[in-house]
Amino acid sequence: MMYKKSKLEDFFGNSRLALSNAKDNPQVRPLLSTFNVDDARFEEGFALLDEADASETLKKEKYAAQFETKLNLQRLSDETHEVHMMHVKLIRIAYRKQPEKLKELGVLGATIRKSNINGWLLQTKYFYDHALVDDVLETLARYSITREKMEETKQNVLKVEKANEVYKQAIAEAQDAVDKRDLALQKFEYWMSEFIAVCRYALKGNPQLLEALQIKVFSKGYQRKKKDKPGDSDNQPVDPKTEPQDGETGKDTGTEECINKGKSEGEKNKALEIAEKALKEEMPIELISKLTGLTKEEIEKLN
Repeated sequence: MMYKKSKLEDFFGNSRLALSNAKDNPQVRPLLSTFNVDDARFEEGFALLDEADASETLKKEKYAAQFETKLNLQRLSDETHEVHMMHVKLIRIAYRKQPEKLKELGVLGATIRKSNINGWLLQTKYFYDHALVDDVLETLARYSITREKMEETKQNVLKVEKANEVYKQAIAEAQDAVDKRDLALQKFEYWMSEFIAVCRYALKGNPQLLEALQIKVFSKGYQRKKKDKPGDSDNQPVDPKTEPQDGETGKDTGTEECINKGKSEGEKNKALEIAEKALKEEMPIELISKLTGLTKEEIEKLN
């Protein structure tokens, strides 16, 4: 595929330039029209390009939002965790000879690390629910810890819980944006690859026109060299450094087969995921089949 190794921004820019040049060039249009590349086809291509470009922009926005919510969660949890640990340590000092009381407050054993945010929230909420009682508050008053301070920290724990939910939602939205971008990009790449193939055929005698469309032109010598790679034919010499020597078995075919099988299954699962999302977007089954390589029967089973 053209521009496969370049950034998406470059790919979109080069594709837009290629379509614009092809549409506006008076030498190119008549040659392409022979293959039914008319205004409607160009509008279709630009529409798919705009959709893919917009979906990439949305993906970036969702990832930026995800990053902001993560920073907010980290800030709130760091501040609240510091105060919470102070309260826990003071409780352990006050009730050091009453393990049953420490157990009742959920601080007899080790506290859950803040990195485990869900576990930390459960343990911390439990602590404040059971510590905000008169006898515990009277004990903490010896260390200048008031009911107001304990209530404030409990509310901050709830803010962390809310921030965590917002962060989870941002992750889900970012992933959804990626999936939609991938689908839109795949649709446009499929359309563009067909357009390039038609251009190569229609303009095969005009390499300068192909270059004006940002389509790379290969010389016959390059094509011949690519076709005649060493080892492609039995008559080609084999590099002795790569040929198995006496006593060597060469490649581990069993391991290679397992790797290839794993790759194949992974690609099949990815194709099924894309097909399922495409069906939700009400894309025609014929087009989904072309995009994913799945059969119509396999796609219909997803309905």
